[in-house]
Amino acid sequence: MPWEIALELVKKLQPDDAADLFGKLSSEKVQRFLASLDPDQKSQISKLLAYDKNTAGGIMNSNVFTLSQAATVQQAIEAVRTQTQVPMIFYLYVIDEQKHLVGIVSLRHLILSQPSVLLKDIMNTNVSAILVNQSQAEVAQLMTRHNFLAAPVVDEEKKLLGVVTVDDVMGVIQEEATQNLYRMAGVEKDERVFTPIKKSIKNRTTWLSVVASMGGIAGSQTLTIMVRGLALGEVAIADAWKVIIKELQVGVANGVINGLVMAIVAYYWKGVPVLGLVLMLSMIGNLFIAALVGAVIPIGLKAIKVDPAVASAVVVTTFTDCFGFFSFLGLATLLVKYLT
Repeated sequence: MPWEIALELVKKLQPDDAADLFGKLSSEKVQRFLASLDPDQKSQISKLLAYDKNTAGGIMNSNVFTLSQAATVQQAIEAVRTQTQVPMIFYLYVIDEQKHLVGIVSLRHLILSQPSVLLKDIMNTNVSAILVNQSQAEVAQLMTRHNFLAAPVVDEEKKLLGVVTVDDVMGVIQEEATQNLYRMAGVEKDERVFTPIKKSIKNRTTWLSVVASMGGIAGSQTLTIMVRGLALGEVAIADAWKVIIKELQVGVANGVINGLVMAIVAYYWKGVPVLGLVLMLSMIGNLFIAALVGAVIPIGLKAIKVDPAVASAVVVTTFTDCFGFFSFLGLATLLVKYLT
């Protein structure tokens, strides 16, 4: 994208959105953008970048609409009418002369009040504010628990610094849910459907163990990533073959890695090379099937309009458990004369 177009787009962003974007760019590009912005916008974005990205300060919008407690209802309504630089106003935050947050007024209450009444006489002083250094997870929990559309962010002295809106925490809630889901399946939090093969192998290998359960674990890992990818639109039915091939490569690679380890252990434990071979081949075959069904089943269910999150686990577990025992015991039966 040409630099001039990129700069114009950045200038139109709210400070919090610009800070989020800058957090993903190199320091050189960030400095170039900042040097080209007007002083006020540069100042707001720089302040946000100074906060830890995982705190309320990292996701808040410092461009917040405030009113003096000494203002009348009529003055407040006129101020709201003429306000064009602030995004959607959910609540009116009332401050004192030192910019301390002292109260809040809803738009409905403001409109229904007498024009000559002072804001300090109608404001609600029981305000649920967020500390600027609170974690994003705590902010998301607070706003979800109380069904807030927005919440003010203050420092230790209760000075109003900004506001966090519901759209700011949606990504946090999604990320927290993804992390919890991935933890249950033994998958790293940054794994996605199209994560590079080498990284996927490294992420998943350490969670695999013995032949009987390995297929179930590997199948759950693939299934978890696939169901999330389908739910969020990260993968379409048309891209199914790419995902399946990638998962098969990861499955076979993990099978070879763990199979070799188990083969070496079995050889030194029992002194029977064929036992090691049986274990290695069983693991390779089992993880191949686990990756195949873990990728194919949710895509197939999605194609026939069945929710993959509901029906996939039963089918995948059945396949992996059956094939896990079949591959190990079947190969052992075929090669039994070499195991004694």
